[in-house]
Amino acid sequence: MAGVISWIRFYTRQWWIGHPPPSGHAKISFPSNEVGEPQENAFAYMGPVTAHGDEVALTQESWALVVEALSEYREPAVHHLLLMDARYNTYAGALRRATLDAAVACEEALWDVADRLWEQKAPGTQFKARRVFKGDDLRSHLHEDMQRFVGRSLQEEKPDVYAVVSDLWLSRHSCAHTGKAVGVVDGRRTDLGSDLSKSYTEAASKCVNWLETLIPSESEQPISG
Repeated sequence: MAGVISWIRFYTRQWWIGHPPPSGHAKISFPSNEVGEPQENAFAYMGPVTAHGDEVALTQESWALVVEALSEYREPAVHHLLLMDARYNTYAGALRRATLDAAVACEEALWDVADRLWEQKAPGTQFKARRVFKGDDLRSHLHEDMQRFVGRSLQEEKPDVYAVVSDLWLSRHSCAHTGKAVGVVDGRRTDLGSDLSKSYTEAASKCVNWLETLIPSESEQPISG
């Protein structure tokens, strides 16, 4: 069941699936047989509030993709699931957890993309992060290290996104080491509210999307709305 939920979240961006739905959001379900064929029409419990803005419905097309992925024993990339968790935790008020999820999503996407790029550059050799990335700072990884590795830089191509991801990275460190929800704006600590948490999550999503454009032929993407 966990695999079904993960793939539905991936293809629809319905981040609340698998969690208690926050007030004002929709929850839809339908019964299926053992091969994924719907047995009855879907039924829904709906509220008046729109969610994040880019969610899409579960259609016959996306359900077929879910069934195909399950039949091939594939799993969605962990960074996509972390982005969904970040969205959920933002709306649920777990802002420290949302910040950690968003930051780790960027890290996981970076390692995944770098591994694939390494395979393209040096087929048959093992990717080792230290060959490409210096230190442990996500900010330099997304700028200097990627510039040196593939001639691309998030800072140069999407400076606004890079600026927020930089603050997210600093906030992540504060949240992890203090045990408190600490925000960062323009490099300075501040209160971590829901609006700032949402901006972190949105920037993390854009960062992941940018990384995946570096290998568009290999990166599996959610269905566009």
